[in-house]
Amino acid sequence: MYMLGIPLTRAKFQKNYTDQCWTMIAILVCFAWSSPRVSVWAEGLDSGDSNAQEKIWQKLIDDGTAAYKSGDYAAAEKYFSAAVSNSELPGAGNDAHLGTSLNDLAMVLEAEGKNRDAEVNYKRALEVKRRTAGAQDKSLIPTLNNLAFLYRKLGQLSDAENTYRQSLDVAEKNEGPDNPVVAACLNNLALTLQVEGKGNQAKPLLEREIAIVEKNYGREDPSLATVLNNLAIFYRDQNQMGEAIPIYTRVLAIREKAFGENSDEVAASLNALAGCYRAQNKFEEAEPLLSKSLQILEKAGKPDVQNLLIAINNLALVERQLQKLSEAEVLYKRALSIAQQGFGNDSLEVAEVLDNLGDLYLQEQNLAQAQTSYEQALSLREKHYGAQSVELTESLNRLAELYREQGNYSQAEAKAKRAIDILQVGGTQNGANLATALNNLGLLYREEGKTQEVESVFKQAVEIREKMPPGTTDADLATSLNNLARFDREQGKYEEAEALYKRSLELRRKMFGPDDPSVAASLRNYSALLRKMHRDQEADVLDKQALVIETKNGEGL
Repeated sequence: MYMLGIPLTRAKFQKNYTDQCWTMIAILVCFAWSSPRVSVWAEGLDSGDSNAQEKIWQKLIDDGTAAYKSGDYAAAEKYFSAAVSNSELPGAGNDAHLGTSLNDLAMVLEAEGKNRDAEVNYKRALEVKRRTAGAQDKSLIPTLNNLAFLYRKLGQLSDAENTYRQSLDVAEKNEGPDNPVVAACLNNLALTLQVEGKGNQAKPLLEREIAIVEKNYGREDPSLATVLNNLAIFYRDQNQMGEAIPIYTRVLAIREKAFGENSDEVAASLNALAGCYRAQNKFEEAEPLLSKSLQILEKAGKPDVQNLLIAINNLALVERQLQKLSEAEVLYKRALSIAQQGFGNDSLEVAEVLDNLGDLYLQEQNLAQAQTSYEQALSLREKHYGAQSVELTESLNRLAELYREQGNYSQAEAKAKRAIDILQVGGTQNGANLATALNNLGLLYREEGKTQEVESVFKQAVEIREKMPPGTTDADLATSLNNLARFDREQGKYEEAEALYKRSLELRRKMFGPDDPSVAASLRNYSALLRKMHRDQEADVLDKQALVIETKNGEGL
């Protein structure tokens, strides 16, 4: 199933349908080629041995597989544990069966959340297979991939990378450099390197994977679309939208030919392409793509409710950015009805839509309705997660923003601080969201005239974002730098402000290109500083540059 979504950039962070599902695209698509979690079950199933012990083992494996596929993990664990015991009986003499049984048991344990037990069994399976078949036998590949996947899930990225490299090495030695199995291993390793922030190492692996798939299956095969999509995701995550767009366009063409213009695959590609245009603030280009994607899903007999909600919310977001607020409201209310019918009135899906609807009301300055929507969403999340969960912070930040708009600074400050307290407990894993929350608190303090507090929280936000992998939060870092620069300018710290404005301007040019409205805003801010420093000629140059950009975007006078 293809999941749809567009990553969002907000003044205050949010984790809604679009963010979650874009991540799911990266995961689901990137594992489309690697199938150890399915193919592993084929090990040892073709035996024609009439020995009773062999038949018992085979029956245990078959029953365990059926239980696993049906989601009955407790039963599957019992069957595979028995298969392990059967393989270890005196006289069994079949380490190949033992390696398979251990691998399958590990998979079930992982599915049950018993990750450390799973790790032990994966390692033991590898030990048995190496002893039985040798250190470079291809039977190692599925278990190596499974163990590496577990490491990545546990955040042990270095271990995951090393294990995926072992899998790639074994695959190349057994299958040759141009085999699809090698392509799958390249893909898994590349994804892990991206998560580690090693994009420069991931890119050549993805390009090699594409060459292998193209050689084996041709230029119009759907499997090529999958691996091209991964490269497009790489460029998108590096904020290189100009590189991502032509690749997404090629993916779309392949899928239209392979699956038809009204397929789910095409809907997913339209959403991905629209996401790139939206990241470039090209909302007019994004709107028809999202409309078509939604139409495709609506034509389906029984569309996936989650995908339908995502498509509606994505289109509504772009309508808001085009100032088509009445159209956006109709879409959000429709999404709310679908979420209530599909998931229940107290579901988290309803909370997500309520947040988005509240954002629209806030944009319209309909503060009373915005407050009602936000408070309902917060109440639903507290019901599901408890009072101290990180999942509450998006609702808390929205309410803080609302109270700030109302001039209710004490309530705004209380909500913002509660969000920060929750995020700080989570440590570095909440870094980006914590930086945004601190930044928002700084803006609130500035309105309240709390000078010392403003500087402290703005600096904390900058420091957190500077420690994050390059490219991952550049747009937000530019915002934090700009806010700190304005504070320094207002305090007469002109040299400090100039250095910060330069960095912010450079990041925005890199992220969005030289003609983006955010670049014009940075030029105007820098110009205002230069005039304070009596450098009017330099300021005039920047104002002229800003005017050119504003005129191109329909904002000039």
